Amino acid sequence: MTTTVVRSNLEQLERWQKLYRDHLELKTDFRGLKNHWRRQEDLLGIPIVEGSGFGQLTKLIVVPQGVDDNRLYEACAKRFPCYRCVDDFNIIRSDHAAVSRDVACWIEPAPEAPIELQNRSANDLTRAGISTLVLGGRLAYELDYHDETGGHLDIKNWTLLPGSRLPVGRVLGASWYDDGFRVSWWDPHDANSSLRGRVAVYV
Repeated sequence: MTTTVVRSNLEQLERWQKLYRDHLELKTDFRGLKNHWRRQEDLLGIPIVEGSGFGQLTKLIVVPQGVDDNRLYEACAKRFPCYRCVDDFNIIRSDHAAVSRDVACWIEPAPEAPIELQNRSANDLTRAGISTLVLGGRLAYELDYHDETGGHLDIKNWTLLPGSRLPVGRVLGASWYDDGFRVSWWDPHDANSSLRGRVAVYV
């Protein structure tokens, strides 16, 4: 039986610092993020800085302020084959973009997007008020997972990203398909067993 090692949020922050230093030549101490967490602790009444996630959502994903989806994609492309449905991710409307501050969320640490959200379209998830991982977080997770394991996420399914959409409303998704990492699109009503959102708690 495989045991999942749950790292504290501070331990995971240190790993993200190293990853961004190694792959994006970016130095960050996430001081602003930790200060934000401390303010949220007072509001929520739960430990965040010294904590380790929320229930089963123990994998911390961090995108530093000013790091856009193009830069994360390019970092991935330097490590392994990558393909995308648009040449420039700046046209995408994405929730939780790291524009004014570092963005952090917690997800379930799973190589495949969880089965619980299969057969639910982007419209279904949005109407239900389910918060999910967006493109920037999915790109960061792919880079981190490959850096740690040498493998790839979603080799059997696609992570659906309802919070990241093209101007015409189509929804993005990501997977390791055939010979590379791919970012593609679906219509917002598309649903099947291999399209699955990843629940994310943003704090």
